[in-house]
Amino acid sequence: MKFYNLMPIWIVVVIIIAGIIFTTFVSSHHSKFISNLTPIVKEKTISLKVEYAYNEHGIYILNSKYFLNGSSNIIGKDFGLAKDPAIWRLFEFIPCIDDISAPFEILKKENNDTILLIKDNHEIQILLKPYNIK
Repeated sequence: MKFYNLMPIWIVVVIIIAGIIFTTFVSSHHSKFISNLTPIVKEKTISLKVEYAYNEHGIYILNSKYFLNGSSNIIGKDFGLAKDPAIWRLFEFIPCIDDISAPFEILKKENNDTILLIKDNHEIQILLKPYNIK
């Protein structure tokens, strides 16, 4: 057996090992980042001016300090502030908090599962959903 016949096998092995190392590094870095964030939960009171927000794997991160479930639904009218990211859809669009872009302000009272989001002089109510981070 000649060396050039074994070359593709070694390339595949090296790529697989590099992929495993990369995946391990990225997942551990992500979990450390999430563990440093403060969750917005039903039991706490919060008043926060959100300057920037983004969705990271279903978790909506606010100002790189707080987080909540990105699929927390809007209750009632969204005043056209929730942007539908879909080009087309089979079902009705149900807006969530991550469909509203920052900046905005959020207010939440203790032992209440409703968040009041204020943007452009409009008040939008959002039902806080539980999150599951492993």
